[in-house]
Formats: sequence, structure tokens, C-alpha cells
Amino acid sequence: MATYSQQYIISQPTHSDRYRNFRSEHPIQHKQSVVNTLFQRAKKLSSTAQDLNSELKYVKRTLLLNGYLKWIFKNRKKQHNRSPEFRSKIVFPYSADLGETLKQNLERHRIQTFFKPIIKLSQILASGKDAAPASKRRGVFMKFLMGAVNTDPLVKQNEA
Repeated sequence: MATYSQQYIISQPTHSDRYRNFRSEHPIQHKQSVVNTLFQRAKKLSSTAQDLNSELKYVKRTLLLNGYLKWIFKNRKKQHNRSPEFRSKIVFPYSADLGETLKQNLERHRIQTFFKPIIKLSQILASGKDAAPASKRRGVFMKFLMGAVNTDPLVKQNEA
């Protein structure tokens, strides 16, 4: 007699079901990869057809709440088969309204296109590794209390 272990897809209780919003200023390939990754995860972790169907419904509903449009669920072809017959490559700043159109037109002429962000988040946000000001560093308080006291044991302190 065969025994089967039923597996449910579990997400952490702190997971907020928030993904990159579809209306965000990112290339369509990034948004498509969110869909592909979640669908592949559902297929990989579902043990039964019923679990798979319920998980796919959950993923679709979650992505729709994140602004995704229904057509992106049908357009799930992998883009790993990039043909090497491109004549040249070009990198330019990404713009949602112009970027996708320009990419399609250039690839018709066998020019491979890549997007580069205009401003990186690291340029906008403060880094957690920024140097602390001198007054906030360790040991500053002790130096202030000790003043000009010489802490070198080889120098005599009896010159008062």
C-alpha cells in the first residue's frame, strides 16, 4: 500500500503579498519574471492537482491586487532562447513610455537593448554603513573625560 504525503505551500506569517506593482517604472521583463517565478514555485511545491489549482488562483488574485493585468498570465513564454545573431548591443536609461517601444524597434534591426536605471536607490537612500560623526564614535567620551592625561605607562606623570 503506497502512502502519500500531502504538501501545502506555506508562506511566512509576516509575508504581505506585495510584489513589484505593474504600474511601476520597471521594464516589462522584470514584471514578467515575477509572474514566472511565482507560477514555477507553485508548480514545484504543489503535490496534487487540486493544490496546484488553488495556489495558481491565489497567485493570480494576489498579482491582480498588485496591479497586474490578466494578459500577462497568458504571455508566459521563457525568453532564454535569445538568438546570438544580434549585430550590436546598446544600453540606455529606462523610460516606461519610450523604453519598450524603442527596444522592440531596435531588436527588429538586430540591435540588442539593455536598460540602465537613471538613479539608483542607493543614491537616494542613506546607507546603513555611512560613517558616524566624530562626536558619536566610540571612545570619544573617554577621551573627553581624560582630557590631556597621558596614558602612556613609560612617561612619568609626576610633573604637576
